[in-house]
Amino acid sequence: MPKLPRIGYAVKMGLVGWILYEGHVTKERAEESLNHYWKHYEHINAAEAMKRQMQYLDVKDTMAIAHKLPQIKVPARVVWGASDHFQKMSYVERLAKDLNAPIDRIEDGKHYVPVDYPKHVIHAIEEVMEDQRFMK
Repeated sequence: MPKLPRIGYAVKMGLVGWILYEGHVTKERAEESLNHYWKHYEHINAAEAMKRQMQYLDVKDTMAIAHKLPQIKVPARVVWGASDHFQKMSYVERLAKDLNAPIDRIEDGKHYVPVDYPKHVIHAIEEVMEDQRFMK
């Protein structure tokens, strides 16, 4: 299949760019992510690779295992970007309930919290580890 660089670029600047811009707290972080992740698609037929990857994202996969989440008995924290345009707050509430985990809500956070707020996520992980030490 021939490469379609214009379509690949359109995908990069269109859908992918929009997702990253909407999902990050700053334009600079979105551009950094776009440049970092897109390079993995550039050497192949970018538009086709992205299309193929996205067609396998299916909410049914998540729903098929959702009933098993309460069975997971490990300490957890749910770190959530309150300004996430892609996920509803009701999703985080259900996840936290199912995992019996507190919600660590980042008011300005969007979809890519681990990228935009790595120190916050590290702190949440450290809290889980610290809780485990005192539970033994």
